[in-house]
Amino acid sequence: MTSWPKRINNVFHVLKTLVNQEIKPDLIEINLSLIEFPNKENSLPTELISFIHENKNIEINWVKKNTGVFKKIIPTIKKFYGMDYYLLSVDDDFLYRKDYISKMINYLEKYNSDSFCLAGNKIIGNAMIYKSLSFDYDFIEKLTDEIINARISDLYILHYLKSKKKIIKGFRHKRLKQIRFPFNPIFPNSNNTKTGKYSKKSIKNSVKLIKKIKFL
Repeated sequence: MTSWPKRINNVFHVLKTLVNQEIKPDLIEINLSLIEFPNKENSLPTELISFIHENKNIEINWVKKNTGVFKKIIPTIKKFYGMDYYLLSVDDDFLYRKDYISKMINYLEKYNSDSFCLAGNKIIGNAMIYKSLSFDYDFIEKLTDEIINARISDLYILHYLKSKKKIIKGFRHKRLKQIRFPFNPIFPNSNNTKTGKYSKKSIKNSVKLIKKIKFL
């Protein structure tokens, strides 16, 4: 997961729901940018730091470059590249029910897929689980500043997985209510943008941008 200054106070509450899962995560990686938090732990809420110190399976991964929404999974893929594990992305504006991880793993295995999404239209969204070996290093190498600034991580990931002929499965939004609920006093229903909305024009432009990228 990742966060930024306006939402960092959420993270403590999100983490509490993750450590109490039926299936315990081996590692909860919080990817934070030094640009946004230049004083590292001294920039973070004290209750968050205390909670992290109390739970050995939570760690902060400090990254120099701020890649926005992409820093949710990019630093983790780089850090553990080549290792075989389930990569589950979570957000700093949702609380997760105790069966969240177990259900996501069950869905992934049930459909024998390389990735599974429980949100969004056309199988993109913010409740996603991946098999880590679905990503080769070109996933990182092709990520340009133009794409990063467009904040279109879901479209980029979807395009990449399709290009690699990976098996992608998912359901639409109605299933989400079974396993998580919103917790976001900053931007309710934000879609990960500063304004909280994606315009039709921006989506159209993003699709054009994504289609220019070729993966072998």
